[in-house]
Amino acid sequence: DDPEAADAVLYEDVVTEKGAIRDITGIKEATAERNPYEAKLVNGFELGSLLRISETEAAEGVNVWLDMQDIGDTLSDEEKVKLIEAKHDGYTIGLFLDATLFMKIGEGEPEKVTETNGMLKISLIIPESLRGEGRSYEVIRLHDGVATVIEGIYDEETYTLTFETDRFSSYAVAYREKAAASDEPAGDGDGKDAEILPQTGTRPADKFFGFGFACICYGALVCIMELWRRKE
Repeated sequence: DDPEAADAVLYEDVVTEKGAIRDITGIKEATAERNPYEAKLVNGFELGSLLRISETEAAEGVNVWLDMQDIGDTLSDEEKVKLIEAKHDGYTIGLFLDATLFMKIGEGEPEKVTETNGMLKISLIIPESLRGEGRSYEVIRLHDGVATVIEGIYDEETYTLTFETDRFSSYAVAYREKAAASDEPAGDGDGKDAEILPQTGTRPADKFFGFGFACICYGALVCIMELWRRKE
């Protein structure tokens, strides 16, 4: 067993620091199977305004943390259907998550935060089972019965998916395989992609016209010379 996990405390038991607003998500002393996706609050430095924390509350000390867990076995079929129906075409649901944001002021009881005063940027590590070369990812949020697709930014080197949200409830992570390169030729067969002759020289029709005109002139010149010869 991991000795650090055995000594870990619950997030709600981490002592607050007077005068400090702290994001304690994933801190060493509270990570025992509580942060399996290494979730982070990327802009945690904005928690004061995002959570409308007053000066009095800040003076008591405030701890904030994000608890993100797999709920694939507990999410209702109705909620799953809503999340699946909302995803973009070509995407496959890989993970159902519960994202719960907590705030503890001083020595009070932790409170769930369902909405924030602005966008909170969150990052998580895509589990190995959902990784694939060239895959793209999106997040679907289900809040108050409404499913919304949230575009995310995926870093393929660190397997980190980052997205922004201001509501906390049920989520799904969906992925799409890398688009295969087309074997079709560049043209589409309707003539739209036909080669266009450059306009830097004489067009073929112009060349033909010029040659014909030269022949006519030459013939006329021969006739004139023949008439002058007879007169003489």
